[in-house]
Amino acid sequence: SGGDKDKTRIIGYAARDAGKCVKKGTMILCRSGLVPVEQVAVGDEVWTGWSWRKVTHKYDEGMLDSATLKLVSGWEVTTSQIHKVWAWRAGSVPDWIPVVDLTPEDLVAVDAPQTELGPVVEEDFDLAYMLGLLAGDGCNTLMRSHGRVIMTTADPFVLGAWRDFCFKHVGRYPSNNPDKPYDWWINSVAFCRYIESLGCTPAYSFEKQVPHFALKNTSTMTGFISGLFDTDGFFQRNQYTFSMTSPRLLLMVQKMLAALGIFANFRSNSKLYGEQRHIVHHLWITADNFP
Repeated sequence: SGGDKDKTRIIGYAARDAGKCVKKGTMILCRSGLVPVEQVAVGDEVWTGWSWRKVTHKYDEGMLDSATLKLVSGWEVTTSQIHKVWAWRAGSVPDWIPVVDLTPEDLVAVDAPQTELGPVVEEDFDLAYMLGLLAGDGCNTLMRSHGRVIMTTADPFVLGAWRDFCFKHVGRYPSNNPDKPYDWWINSVAFCRYIESLGCTPAYSFEKQVPHFALKNTSTMTGFISGLFDTDGFFQRNQYTFSMTSPRLLLMVQKMLAALGIFANFRSNSKLYGEQRHIVHHLWITADNFP
């Protein structure tokens, strides 16, 4: 329905008899945000597809034969081979089908919560917003070697937010060089350690990932996505698009959006253009996919 005309969605839960094993690192939607499955504990509230329910048992099946299901929208999940998902096969009615029995012609369902995850906490939103700006236009590669973080921007709003953030945590504004008028850096080992504690790493643009703080709750997820959109996003032809060289970051943002009830599609350019050194990847949301 809506903008999902190709039905390219994957489900986030399975049948009761499915042998519901997913690989380590699979993100589970909990009341506390997106949590790796191995960190989910008995007593945590998780989204079942219909409601929030408390975890009553936790099982570690060890090493099992697995299967990876990948959809054209970019969704990917690795599960035990007997794990079932809700799918629709031509000439039949929708049913629970083991992932190993799926074919490229099958249509697979995906779930998104139609529920309020919690009130927006302004402090969490603002901090995650800055992490989103850094993920988009920040350079963290000198964090450990030089104690330096750089924001490259010509946007006065983004620059203002960066200046305020630096002053709040370091007590001074970032510096810049007339030869590089859009580079604004702050030198502070303590500051670098602080943002690293939130999940920022000294990675190149194509290696960037979502800081773990951004997965904490609704406020941090929306804050991070907002900051990322203000740096690496644009609106055109009735769709919102993020374009970056880090597929890992965009695929995690896709999961964050799904946790907020918004479906996004992922694709990668087929080749390098001009002087590009890394493939550019895109995550886009059509306007009618907003709840």
